[in-house]
Amino acid sequence: MNALLHVLIILLVQSPLQQSNLPPPIVAGLNDLRAGRCSEAFTAWSRDWTGPDDVGKQQQLRASCDVLARLGKLNGYDVLRVMDVGPHVRRVYLVLRYDLQPVYMMLVAYQPTEAWKTITVNWNTIADKVLPSAVAPAERPSP
Repeated sequence: MNALLHVLIILLVQSPLQQSNLPPPIVAGLNDLRAGRCSEAFTAWSRDWTGPDDVGKQQQLRASCDVLARLGKLNGYDVLRVMDVGPHVRRVYLVLRYDLQPVYMMLVAYQPTEAWKTITVNWNTIADKVLPSAVAPAERPSP
């Protein structure tokens, strides 16, 4: 019983901390999503993508807003985990709570100097395609 109480206390303490660990560009994009501005969120997150293949990736990401719009209103998001890969790389795992179903998202933030930027945006309605087992158990376990 004490172990269960200890785990619950740790989870409650980590939630606000996890929220405060979100890099500013990720928070700004999430605010855009909550305000119904999907294209603006994806544009802001991909602003620093300047490689030769990145224009196509940016267009594909913005085009996915149509799919998200079909899921209804975004009612908020849950931060599942913020993982520091190193002092300047942070992975953020989220659940976007749309009317019809949840959307699982992973964002990678990178801080090459003082400013953070988002270098990866990945989302799917199937948890296993986005969330590693360290974040959530398999939704569709392999036989």
